[in-house]
Amino acid sequence: MMKLQQFVLIAIAFVLISFQAYSQESGTVSLGLRGGITASNFGTRSGGSATGGSVGGANSYKAGINFGAFGMYSVDEHWAFTAEVNYSQKGNSPIIRGFNNLNYLEVPLYINYFFGQGGDRFRPKAFLGPYLGILMTANTKFGGVKTDVKGTYNPTDFGVLAGGGFHYKFNEAGDNWLIFDVRYGFGLSDLSKSAAATSGLANRALSINLGVSFPLGN
Repeated sequence: MMKLQQFVLIAIAFVLISFQAYSQESGTVSLGLRGGITASNFGTRSGGSATGGSVGGANSYKAGINFGAFGMYSVDEHWAFTAEVNYSQKGNSPIIRGFNNLNYLEVPLYINYFFGQGGDRFRPKAFLGPYLGILMTANTKFGGVKTDVKGTYNPTDFGVLAGGGFHYKFNEAGDNWLIFDVRYGFGLSDLSKSAAATSGLANRALSINLGVSFPLGN
């Protein structure tokens, strides 16, 4: 696990350094705000659906929200780097009216590919990259009783983010964009500190999001 964490940290550091270096060249930089709704549950690191252990029986999706800010560096009309800082609610619903709530500060870093031409008002896109999550709070809520369980979960989460969507320019003359995307986060690290039956669980999250961006320095 430590090797995986080191690999992801190195990848994130590399992208951040590249983002800073490229921003000093001829590309364009934009900033923005984003948010959306999330459906999350627990899976296994082998890709299956998790049952048993701390999730207890069925592993149903739990609704949540995510929101944050981002910066994007456009290399050319097709390729761009994006770095985000988000608050993200994850977890699952193992029983009726029961929830495992895991709230993260997440930093996704991904590469975008935009279809069409640079002057188009509507730009479909696809994106892929790693994310790092820092656990802020963790609790269970069953029968109206909330219990703090942060100490039973690992403080960091690592995974891969993939998705698609589009950018739509507000007006022909400007460079402000409305952004829509659908993304899936596939966790690669263990959620639990325990080596018992709960070991091997990982986050899974599907989200639908809206955002706005504006150019920096234009």
